[in-house]
Amino acid sequence: MFYDRVEDLSRRQIVAAAQGKVHRWATTAQILGYAIAHEVGHLLGLSHSATGIMREGWRWNDLLDAAYGDLDFTPQQAAVIRTEVWIRESPETLVDEISFFSFES
Repeated sequence: MFYDRVEDLSRRQIVAAAQGKVHRWATTAQILGYAIAHEVGHLLGLSHSATGIMREGWRWNDLLDAAYGDLDFTPQQAAVIRTEVWIRESPETLVDEISFFSFES
């Protein structure tokens, strides 16, 4: 993810609003936040989807959802995220990570 792409998308929305194509747009901060959430979704095992925050290449209606705070993960994606976080927080996983980083003399 590159910030210049976020800024470009923000500018294109403003131009679209000036042309009457959209009536509300997501702020640069909102776009950046959703882009980060999208990338965290990938880190937790999600692929691109046909709708929502994990869609590849957001459309105007996705950005409108973002402007209203409604660009979401699907219920299935949210379940995957919760499971992946639970796995990473489980005591067994933490013990394995500590063992991996321990050095024996």
